[in-house]
Amino acid sequence: MDRANTRILQLLEKVHQNTATEAELEELNTWYERFDKEEIAVKPWNEQEEEEMGAALKQRIWASLGKDKYKRKRKIGVLGRKDVSRLIPYAAAASMVLVLGCLFFFSKHDKQQNKENDQRLLLGTVVGNKAVLSFDDGKRFILDSAAGTIKVNDGQVLYTNGKPVSNKQSEDQFMEIRTPKGGRYTVILSDGTKVWLNAATKLRYAAQFKPNEKRVVELDGEAFFEVSQQKNKPFMVRTQHQEVEVLGTAFNVNAYADEPAVKTSLLNGKVRVKADNMVQELHPDEEVVWQAGKLSKRKADMQQVLAWKSGRFAFDNKNLQQVMREMSRWYDLEVVYEGKIEELTFFGGTHANADIATVLNMLEANGLAYRLEGNRRLVIAKALK
Repeated sequence: MDRANTRILQLLEKVHQNTATEAELEELNTWYERFDKEEIAVKPWNEQEEEEMGAALKQRIWASLGKDKYKRKRKIGVLGRKDVSRLIPYAAAASMVLVLGCLFFFSKHDKQQNKENDQRLLLGTVVGNKAVLSFDDGKRFILDSAAGTIKVNDGQVLYTNGKPVSNKQSEDQFMEIRTPKGGRYTVILSDGTKVWLNAATKLRYAAQFKPNEKRVVELDGEAFFEVSQQKNKPFMVRTQHQEVEVLGTAFNVNAYADEPAVKTSLLNGKVRVKADNMVQELHPDEEVVWQAGKLSKRKADMQQVLAWKSGRFAFDNKNLQQVMREMSRWYDLEVVYEGKIEELTFFGGTHANADIATVLNMLEANGLAYRLEGNRRLVIAKALK
């Protein structure tokens, strides 16, 4: 390892031990800003491994800085927006050192690696593309995981390669596609609208939309819609608490029953969201949030909103409960909290095809203990000192 990289490791160690001076912090920040503009010449791991290890190391640094440098001002792990903007370069620099081949954190955890192997054996792999299609008349089909997409063509359900799933259905027939925990699937409706379903999601829709009527679907869970534009035939998404009405646009709806809020986020086009007697219109990069009987509008981080659609999890500015609800739906876990756990704010993310050990590392890095019990039950508690 060259002298420059050795120096960066020394600076990171000082940050971890809370002994870095302002000058050393500035040196680390300058290095990161320069590194960010240069090409990476050495890549000893693949992209997924880099990001997973980088995310875990970032969490360790966040936790350390939150505990030491900020403990007089706030609870452990709670960082305000100004703190975040100051600390991001140092956390990011740590992940860049990983890219250069520095096992700054993981080389000290042989025992933990053995434990992670046990966790992999216990929890297995992520499900991937999987869904069940059912009809009102009782017919039920387990969909092909290799295909990943079905389409409705003139009332008949087909895979995109042309292989039939069912016979032609009548205009009055409704169907429901349901993804399990750990599963995702894509469906193209009879009007050409394309819908990506996240894990633990249910979508109900007509085999054929009737002429001169609104195109209505019902959603429980999370889905991204690319709506086919049809003049004078609005497309409507109904959830438990609201309705989203569009003509032609692309947007995401998060309406899980276990989430405290329903979020509708707009990528492009224009939508109108209705809840009770309240109405909000959305423009690109905005989202409407329904929570506690109120409907409010705010700016949306579409990159974070749509991370799931690209096979990723984005944790930036999410608390422990938010992160673990996402993880429970993907890894098919029951998450239980034991005792009082102080509030934590997470950053970074991971790939959806990563195993659960990546998430468990993140918990430990933030001073949390956990144990895995039967029936896929994950118990989280504050670690004993």
